[in-house]
Amino acid sequence: KNLSLFNDNNFLEGCQEWLQKQFPESCSHRALKIYIKKTLLPKIGYTKDKISEKTCQTYMHALGYKYNERKKGVYYDGHKWLDVVLYRKGLLERMFK
Repeated sequence: KNLSLFNDNNFLEGCQEWLQKQFPESCSHRALKIYIKKTLLPKIGYTKDKISEKTCQTYMHALGYKYNERKKGVYYDGHKWLDVVLYRKGLLERMFK
């Protein structure tokens, strides 16, 4: 029985960290696949070396990224986290005092 990588917190954190560091124009399921296969899986100790682009699309959607039709192959983070919005608001207020 194969366990889903999506149930592994180290895997999820690795994907999320990598996705957050990408520029929108370079954030694609193909790029995620390369990162997972060449960097993340060896780093967290998985021997599985096959992962499909469709699976990477599914992971990106589950992590909150949405495909944008206007720019082919580009995903965007589809939401703003409340804690980040509040932190930035407070930071701006402190900066302008």
